Amino acid sequence: MQDITEFDEAWKGVGKTVGLKKWRIEKFKVIEFTPFSDFFEGDAFIVLHTWKKENLNTLYHDIYFWLGKDSTQDEQGTAAYKTVELDTYLGGAPIQHREVQGYESQQFLDLFEGGIRYLKGGIDSGFNHVEPEKYTPRLFHIKGKKKIRVQEVPLEVASLNEGDCFVLDSGLDLYQWHGKKSNFMEKRKASEVSNSIKGERKGQPTIHVMDQSETSRKFWNLLGGKAKIKSAQEGGDDLEFENQTTTKSLWLISDESGELKFSKVSEGSNVNKSQLDTNDVFLLDTGFSLLVWCGLKSTKQEKAGGIKFAMDYLTKNNKPLHTPIARYMETGETDLFWKSFD
Repeated sequence: MQDITEFDEAWKGVGKTVGLKKWRIEKFKVIEFTPFSDFFEGDAFIVLHTWKKENLNTLYHDIYFWLGKDSTQDEQGTAAYKTVELDTYLGGAPIQHREVQGYESQQFLDLFEGGIRYLKGGIDSGFNHVEPEKYTPRLFHIKGKKKIRVQEVPLEVASLNEGDCFVLDSGLDLYQWHGKKSNFMEKRKASEVSNSIKGERKGQPTIHVMDQSETSRKFWNLLGGKAKIKSAQEGGDDLEFENQTTTKSLWLISDESGELKFSKVSEGSNVNKSQLDTNDVFLLDTGFSLLVWCGLKSTKQEKAGGIKFAMDYLTKNNKPLHTPIARYMETGETDLFWKSFD
């Protein structure tokens, strides 16, 4: 086991009591930071959640490294490296999570009572951002029946269709538009998106909820002018959309040949948890997230390569760089991990 003297001083004594600890990356150093709910867009943070299962005394740990949208490559790299170091300090059993600003997992957001707050600036800026708040208009598409997905689409009328919901974010005005054939789940998700953005901006924006029959000159102007809306059929079937975007694949990370190699094990309906092998490390692409699983008998090199391979995988497969990544050790899996195989 790594000598305790080799660990960062910031980790000394952490993880022994239930609760949260948070650190910011400052000039390659790990500095404890409060308040917990504040995150600067130009920074990278590490959050440790220590918890217990009901009626058990065993302590469990989740480690999150959070990357602000304006954080530097050096800050992001340091956060990833220091997360591995903290994981090693805690015995290698914690679950690691990579979180990106604006795309945080619900599990991460639930750690902060009242939600999190994005602040402009960062350690390298000296917190001297004094320009007025500026917002670039964005259009979000909300679609699905069981697994509702939210994704940014081109800011134009051609993106709309009668079967789905959309949220147009213009800064201090949020337009929640319901296609006349959109379903209840899509409308509810659109409301969550609108209120989440409003919360990020300290409650300042006004939310305008509009059915397809309602009109707003500013809404249409932001989309380039009013025009004919696609039919629900042209917008695509919800279930087909879900199936298309949730194709799973399982990948093996192994150094059996003497060097780390990455190869596909199975895809689609052939993906099965029985394919996991305690001697190796695996990457499960759920379609919406990447889950790295480390077998108990996998090598140190394989374990260390898991997160790195996952991040390279995003680039090589043209997947969004904000896709959530989590790493699990064998015997430390959650119900959510196992359900990802269903």
